[in-house]
Amino acid sequence: MAFFVDGRPLILRTERGVLPSLKFEEVIQSLPRVVVDMGAVAHIANGAQLMRPGIRSFGVDFAKGDLLVIVDEKYSKPIALGIADMDSVSMKSMAKGKVIENVHYVGDEVWKSFVSVV
Repeated sequence: MAFFVDGRPLILRTERGVLPSLKFEEVIQSLPRVVVDMGAVAHIANGAQLMRPGIRSFGVDFAKGDLLVIVDEKYSKPIALGIADMDSVSMKSMAKGKVIENVHYVGDEVWKSFVSVV
């Protein structure tokens, strides 16, 4: 369920709790950022969890459980929000495995519901 402020879908209520939507640019810009390769984009936009090989770079350090914005490497566009399964230092030392839970992404049911309204 999305909550609108001045016609913009800014807040989402999900199974994980209340989250900003990908349209809430003021909040999204302040989140720790993970850059993924273009090969991972389609999978993430279909709801896949983020695996370590798909990550190209990390922004600032973050802790396990932090909300992250996932952006593509070509355009730096936000494509998903995720919850870190571990801190960034641990993630950087890994070569494979699931590292971020995908909780909201371009193309999910919530995204589709407010894109058609806006």
